[in-house]
Amino acid sequence: MSVTLSTISTQVDQFNDIPDITFTGIDITEFVEEVEIYTNTPAVMIPTKLNAMAANMKTWLNSNVTTPLENQQNTFKDEVVVRTNTAMNAVETYMNNEVAGFVNTVFVPWANEAGSMLGNASNLLESNVTTQMSQLQTDYTIHVQNQDQIIQQAIDDMITELSQYTTGAADSGYSIHQTNLLISDITMTREIGFDNYLYNKNGQIAYAKEGDNITHHISYDGSGNIISFGENLHISGEPRPFYQHLKLDKETVTGSTSVEKVKAYDIVKSVANTGIESFRVTGHEVDGSPAVDLTILNNSSIADVDNPELIIRRGSSNAFLFNGIDDGDMVKISDLSGALYNAGLHGQYAENYDTAMFTPHSSYCHDRNSSVTGWGVLVSDNASGIDSDGGAFETPILCEEYKASSVSLLDDLVRSYETTIVGESYDGALSDGLTYNVSITDDSGVVDTYGYTIDANTTLGTGAIINAIYDNGVSDVTITDSGTKYSESTFARLFDLGAVSTAGSVETPATAVFTTKDGMIDAINVVDAGAGYQGFWNIVVPDGGNAHTHNLQLSQTEVNLIMSGTPVVSTTVEPNHSHDITISWNAFTEMFIFDSQVGAHDHGPVSSGHQINPSIVVTIVDGVGTGANASAYVLLTETNTLDKIVMTNSGENYDATTSITLVGGLETTAGTMQASFTQGGISTISMVDQGTGYTTNEPKTISVAIQNNSFSPAVISANIGDTISFTNLDIGAHTVTNPEGAFDSGNIPQNAVFSYTITQDTEITRKYAIHDSNAGAEATLWVRENTVFVDMVTVDGGGLRASGTVSAAGNLIDIAVTRPGKGYSVNDTVKIVDVSGPGEGAYATVETNRSINTITVENGGSGYSQETSVVVFDPTGTAILDEAGVETGRIYGYGVVAQPTISVIDIPGFCSNALLLDEVACLGGAGTWTDAIAKGQITEVAVSLSGKNYVDVELIINDPTEAGSGAVLTTDINNVVSNVNFTERGAGYAEPIIVITDPSGVVGTDATNTVGRGFVGTVELNNGIGGVNIVEDWHDYINGSTRVIVLDAHPEPTGFGAMGTASLGGAGNISNIVIDTPGSAYKTPVIIVAGPVTYTGGSINAGSTNYALFGPEGNTDLSPFSANGSAGTNFKNGVLVQWGSYQGHSLGDSWKFTLQSWKKGTPDSLVYESSRFNGSTNMMKGIITLKDIWDV
Repeated sequence: MSVTLSTISTQVDQFNDIPDITFTGIDITEFVEEVEIYTNTPAVMIPTKLNAMAANMKTWLNSNVTTPLENQQNTFKDEVVVRTNTAMNAVETYMNNEVAGFVNTVFVPWANEAGSMLGNASNLLESNVTTQMSQLQTDYTIHVQNQDQIIQQAIDDMITELSQYTTGAADSGYSIHQTNLLISDITMTREIGFDNYLYNKNGQIAYAKEGDNITHHISYDGSGNIISFGENLHISGEPRPFYQHLKLDKETVTGSTSVEKVKAYDIVKSVANTGIESFRVTGHEVDGSPAVDLTILNNSSIADVDNPELIIRRGSSNAFLFNGIDDGDMVKISDLSGALYNAGLHGQYAENYDTAMFTPHSSYCHDRNSSVTGWGVLVSDNASGIDSDGGAFETPILCEEYKASSVSLLDDLVRSYETTIVGESYDGALSDGLTYNVSITDDSGVVDTYGYTIDANTTLGTGAIINAIYDNGVSDVTITDSGTKYSESTFARLFDLGAVSTAGSVETPATAVFTTKDGMIDAINVVDAGAGYQGFWNIVVPDGGNAHTHNLQLSQTEVNLIMSGTPVVSTTVEPNHSHDITISWNAFTEMFIFDSQVGAHDHGPVSSGHQINPSIVVTIVDGVGTGANASAYVLLTETNTLDKIVMTNSGENYDATTSITLVGGLETTAGTMQASFTQGGISTISMVDQGTGYTTNEPKTISVAIQNNSFSPAVISANIGDTISFTNLDIGAHTVTNPEGAFDSGNIPQNAVFSYTITQDTEITRKYAIHDSNAGAEATLWVRENTVFVDMVTVDGGGLRASGTVSAAGNLIDIAVTRPGKGYSVNDTVKIVDVSGPGEGAYATVETNRSINTITVENGGSGYSQETSVVVFDPTGTAILDEAGVETGRIYGYGVVAQPTISVIDIPGFCSNALLLDEVACLGGAGTWTDAIAKGQITEVAVSLSGKNYVDVELIINDPTEAGSGAVLTTDINNVVSNVNFTERGAGYAEPIIVITDPSGVVGTDATNTVGRGFVGTVELNNGIGGVNIVEDWHDYINGSTRVIVLDAHPEPTGFGAMGTASLGGAGNISNIVIDTPGSAYKTPVIIVAGPVTYTGGSINAGSTNYALFGPEGNTDLSPFSANGSAGTNFKNGVLVQWGSYQGHSLGDSWKFTLQSWKKGTPDSLVYESSRFNGSTNMMKGIITLKDIWDV
């Protein structure tokens, strides 16, 4: 390729006649840094970055060569801008037309050598430009000449360095064809923006993007040299992107660089619907095609399996690219014993976006002098010794060099099965170093009546045809606004829209207005816990048909024991007679239950209620007499001090004069309390239009039949207040039992009825499991709070709970406020949603994440130095629990960057009205007074990075001089909804919606009450698998060996996670498939029942069949594989081989082959796993299976 500089030189020469000018100073640091970045730049990105440099240089000249003397500014600006643009356009045109074509051919050499050359050129350019710019003040003509020389020299140096790569030689980078492909779709004139680069923790480029082309996972050694990187290249005319991962290696003697294309796995963290973390993996082979060990059905690499097995070949290089690994976590490679495995591995303890390069050692072979009796491979087969027996070939030779046999049996072998023949002894496993014979001896073959097990995915295959049925469950949540200020009380609610609220409804929606109330008591915080309080929990024992009740009095210690799962025996307190009752707690019903009773009679199994410390009365008095309706109760510690005051009604119209006292505690030292107040609660909601078409929530009776040992219906939907009536229509007795303890009918005889009225309050749909203890039948009762959901459309409010009453005619006749919330304003509106749709059963938990948006200076203090810093610290963190719920570590908040502003001078206070000089006069004159600021006072703390994962927040003000004091800083409570994790996705939904509710609470150990607001998210139908339709059940499957595989066969698959279990009939047919986990997002679901089927032996070892028996040949008389103790003999029966080509053998065909004996260079299996930095917690792990060339 020829290079012509005449055009560039001509354009550069035009600078010579620009008028003289002087400059006050030019800073070229930015330009120099732009050039120096090429030291660590992959070659494939250099052409684009060179153009970016040219554009930046042009901008630099325009921006900085524009400060001449005042009387020459306009003339110089016009001349320099025009001529600079002309020259730079010539340089840019030259790069595009002449340089771009061969820059990509530079590839590896450029990545390692060209950077330093460009760095040298840039350093020379910096020196020359600085010198010449300073000389412009006295001699502009000299400056112009030197500038021309510098530009010319830079171009000359560049051409000199790049010209060696234009030869097209094999070692000069890409071929000319590859180069043309790579640059054909690349536009070289776009400037690279900062967002197109990502850097690793050492400040080196880890990712670069130009248009559709990406260089990613750029990995460096300890010296800063690039050792590997991946490329995703979009080539014009190609149907798909070109993927490759390249490993670089520098030859130690000559320093030249070699490049190797390697197989790459992209390993990412995935969080399942149940919150379980796992790895998902995609991958590509050396040629960019999908990784064969991860290819499923549609010939693409699919991340469809949690923690998939990775099958790699010994002796080959592989790149493991890790993404989404949690901060503080690392990925390690270990053997099955848990020991780190470093042989052939670069990148142990990889972090997020790190690359681990792994070249597992190859296996080695025995020589024929092996000390193992009966084994041996000929020297002519390139074997070598490994057992230190003095053989001629002690130095191992890679087993990839083994001599190929005439029959590739291992490629065709599907499954082997051992058969015992009378009078013969045989080991059915394929054995190292043994010679095997297969022969077709006659037309009829050997008639064999033994059963052989053959994999169902071969030519026999599976004939079962299964169609998937969607479950209409709820999809993952798409969060469009995470909201803020959410407390630890936050929960998710999943609804299905009813007729009034669905799209296109012809019904009339109800409307309502509201009133607000202020002066509510938000919380009563314990300031001093006091001592010696005397209280108890009063547990009411119902009459149980005995015409009288009893009471039990429990200490806080006893209550804590009971609620932790340890029953306590207590005696009733009434004087006439007593009962000793064993008490437990039912967390589902939130009630005390009686396990056993000792006394004259039985009062029933469940308490009828309880009161907490009824002898201690919380008295709330407003000093001005306007406050009303607030109420609370006391919780004590086990040591009889105040634990907390729990509000049961926030009241209204209280103010700072409010006092809190406790009466009846008989304490030895009184505690003190402090009330906090909030505004904007919802007082009342009044109907304006009652609407039409709503589903009534008037109490009703729902009938359920127990017949043929099953419940009908088996899925029951009800509201609070409804009664469920169960009638036994069978001859035998049945039970209606809730395993959580809400109800138990006992035996129900034929035609008898058991009824259960739902009274337990719930703010979210609740699932009641129903079990028949006699017949084993199961049913599910879904209890909804209401058929309508009432909320507010608000900017700052939250926490409202309100309940609507719907008449039998479908009108919303009333709304009762049961929790006022706070922060609402007159501009808010009432939102009424019909949630009576058919969908049931979706449950989710809310995951929040606290960051810091603002730090407020409550008191700036004084005396702080300019070196003062503000550190944001999380002292609490979040527990990491293992599967047993045992804490194994903690995750702490991190990442906030805060910068304080410290006043450097004293600034006196002042008034907005400059004529008023003191604060009193200013305020009296309706002015605004700004307080004085002292030198060393903190005036502001700016938050530039908000961090994440905070639970509690402590602010540390660090003044190295220790002179500052008195500052008080506070933070916001920016706790947002970061994720919604489904524990159950439900079924039968038509138009699902999600609502995040925060009734008000705290974050961490902060005593400040907060209520979340602002969340916006959407859900859709999840397209999970709810069931199957068996079209063809097939036969001959083996019981206990089937496996159900659910795949997404769409060209762009998204489905994952579905799992099922198959049941077999008497003929080995598929009689039923139960979907254990529905998964989600399936576009084209395909269900396969895989596993072995039986094959009864018939004519084998015969012509025109694809089945044959083979056995090993002993190579010594003592070999256990020699027949009758004679070397060279073998058993012909025992292992059945199904050959890949049907009817591929003729009479008289025979094969003889020797299996190599080998030593594993690496273990059969390794483990890739994510762990905490100290290695204590394994959260995600998968198997790496290592195979030799003959295995793959």
